[in-house]
Order: sequence, then structure tokens, then C-alpha cells
Amino acid sequence: MLVNAIAIASLLLPHDESFWLGKVSNLAGKVAVIVMLASLALWVCRQLYILIKKRNIRPFQGILRQFFLFFRKSHPLWGWIVLTTATIHAAYYFLPFTRLTPRMQTGIVAWIILACLVVFGLRYQSALRNRTLHKNIRLWHVITAVVFVIVALIHV
Repeated sequence: MLVNAIAIASLLLPHDESFWLGKVSNLAGKVAVIVMLASLALWVCRQLYILIKKRNIRPFQGILRQFFLFFRKSHPLWGWIVLTTATIHAAYYFLPFTRLTPRMQTGIVAWIILACLVVFGLRYQSALRNRTLHKNIRLWHVITAVVFVIVALIHV
């Protein structure tokens, strides 16, 4: 019975490689957007934590601090996930390279900005480790992140 169901399903599903690659590419693009938005939670949590700490609201301080520390610790991992999934997504559309559509153009611009964002993030991490932190490094990372989110949302 199970073998018959698998045989029928295999007849109904397309065998074309581009179909499966397109599904993987679209899934990778969706994962990149979801993780990108989750990475924004770091900034939101930080701002809320600072606000609550200034106003000395004790009940929420501990919970929000735990969220903030989690987001701060996992933020670099999410950056790598976004870069990886965005690259997988882009490779599917860019490799055949038939013609450059406006959506492809915004995607290429978003990917270049993302690559710059990763470079600034690596530089920021290095500065934190070596205790040679300059305000400009974090500022450039934040500015690039804002520009990336805007271009990525235009692309989507």
C-alpha cells in the first residue's frame, strides 16, 4: 500500500532538477528573511532593556536582560545563516543568468550590502575580542544593517 502511494506520488511530482532547485532557493530566501527579522530583535531588545533599566522597572528587567543576552550571543550565528541562505537563494537565480530583471538587480545590491555587513560585523567582533573597540565600527555595522533591511524588503 505504501509502495503504491509512493509510486503514484512520484508520477505526479515533476522530475525536473530546476523544480527542486527552485524550491530549495525559495526556501533559502524565506529562511534568510525570517532570520534577518529575528536579528533585528537584538536591537529592539537592547532598546527596551535600556529603557526599562533607566526607569528601574524591576519585574521586566531580568526577563528582558535574558532575551537581550541570548540575542546578543546568537547574533553572529544568525548573520552567517542569513549570508549562507541568501547566497544559496541568489545562486539559483544568478547562475543561468539569462537577463537582469529589476528584482535580480535589487537582490544583487542586497547581497553586496549583506557582504559589507558581514565584513563590518567581523571587524566589530575582532575589535571586541582585542578590546580595541571604536564607536565607528559599530556605527558602520548598524548603518549597513539598516540599509540592508531596506533594500532586502524592497527586493522581497
